[in-house]
Amino acid sequence: MTRSERIVATIRKLKGDACLITTDENKRYAAGGFMASRSRILITAEGEGYYLTDSRYREAAERVLPGRGFTVVDDTLDPERVLTELLRKKNIRRLLIEDGAMRKREYEDYLYLAEQQNIELLSCGRELDQLKAVLSLEDRDELRYLQQKTEKALTETLSAFQIGMSERDLAAELIYRLYKNGAEELSFKPEIIAGPNAAMPHGEPSDRPIQAGDALIMDFGMIRNGFWSDMSRTFAIGDRDPLLERVYRTVLEAQELAICHLRPGISGRELDQIARSYIEASGLDGCYEHALSHGIGLLGTAPLIGASRRSGTVFVCGNTISVEPGIYQEGKLGCRIEDLVWIGEEGPVNLNAFPKGELMVLGG
Repeated sequence: MTRSERIVATIRKLKGDACLITTDENKRYAAGGFMASRSRILITAEGEGYYLTDSRYREAAERVLPGRGFTVVDDTLDPERVLTELLRKKNIRRLLIEDGAMRKREYEDYLYLAEQQNIELLSCGRELDQLKAVLSLEDRDELRYLQQKTEKALTETLSAFQIGMSERDLAAELIYRLYKNGAEELSFKPEIIAGPNAAMPHGEPSDRPIQAGDALIMDFGMIRNGFWSDMSRTFAIGDRDPLLERVYRTVLEAQELAICHLRPGISGRELDQIARSYIEASGLDGCYEHALSHGIGLLGTAPLIGASRRSGTVFVCGNTISVEPGIYQEGKLGCRIEDLVWIGEEGPVNLNAFPKGELMVLGG
């Protein structure tokens, strides 16, 4: 089932005549990654798709969107009149909107339009968001490709690493290579933290030099075509400290154990407990306090699904999540390993290929 077909099925399920999509993330989802600012998408219960945009983006839209099932509608001169006429032409009486994501003024404008045209407004924001939490095989493969590009950027960055570089300098090298490998944006500001700074589960790169004996955590990703990648790896600097070796092995085994149990029907709370219990039973201090995972893949999925001590998620086929246990010992070191995993009918599919079986030493 295509994305448009899934949206049409949602419209029919909610007994609407059409859906008006206005948030950037859902426009990207519906249009296969294409997004023009201040645009709107109208999809009818019959499966007709209309992309309303102005002259700035019309040519770009006309190049790609007809092949994705959309008619491009120029609304440069009067966006509200164009939308009103389209709703009237298609005889829309029950219109689904993303009301929860609208500003007060925007929502009031749609209320006024509905009153003038005798249209009933229905909410669909949560239902549209939930669609993004399930990736098709094609989506999975596109995310895997993006992850490969992300890992290529990491490999290139590590080749430029030297002991004594600052965290900030290493972050700059990584950002450059992420863009060189096709990033349209960064998933988030890369977290490049070493030594005692790595004991913070999430921190910003500093001017501190990366020194022999440090543990180095690198957490980063890129955005392209409406997808976002994410990964974390931990490295030893100069040589393998015995404590870091033990911590790394424990975190890796906890992660692999959780991934092995990742199946449709398991809850996020159960999955988190599997990894957390393994680390706690190791006798090591500093078991992670953050969530084990978040949704990943399409923009906007992060808060929809995940695994934590309070998670209400029950995973289904197509859910794609990070799996990222860690150990953080204040003033000493930190370690986190993060992979992206797609849940299939036959079990989990790890979308990462960057080596993690042994603690990698940099600058040795």
